[in-house]
Amino acid sequence: INVTSREPVVVIVTVGDKVNVLDPVFITARRDMALDKSGFTARKRAGGGHFFTREDIDHRKPNNISDMMKGLPSVTVSYQRGGTVIRGRGGVTSLNSANAPCTRVFVDGFEWRDLQAGDLDMVVNPDDVIGLEIYQAGEVPIQFRRFDRGCLTLVVWTQFRGKAAK
Repeated sequence: INVTSREPVVVIVTVGDKVNVLDPVFITARRDMALDKSGFTARKRAGGGHFFTREDIDHRKPNNISDMMKGLPSVTVSYQRGGTVIRGRGGVTSLNSANAPCTRVFVDGFEWRDLQAGDLDMVVNPDDVIGLEIYQAGEVPIQFRRFDRGCLTLVVWTQFRGKAAK
């Protein structure tokens, strides 16, 4: 079509419908994928222990991670000079008492040794926890079991979120 300013021309242009076709999109949440890879999801499905997901933690809005254990059957959270004391079935499981039954703590799959009262609350921010597992002595999965018997076992899974991510 030649259009010039000397001769007026009427032009009618018809454009067909354009349809955009997108490939299927699959979305996987990182938090859930991390829990799947760590075995959290499978252990939760299998039962035994108490499990808290990020949604459970958001619902409870704990000030400290030990607040998540309050109200659990056979677990008592109390305070002593220096920090938190957790009592499990079978007696005191203090985080710093040498003569009491033990409490084992694993953070992101690694055992945290020589834990003192209050250490967990001071170091682990509830905003960064994506999963929490709590086991009485007879319920502990093999990967978190050690030679001693009678330990309350806490398994914490984190992913840095911080305040800015909220």
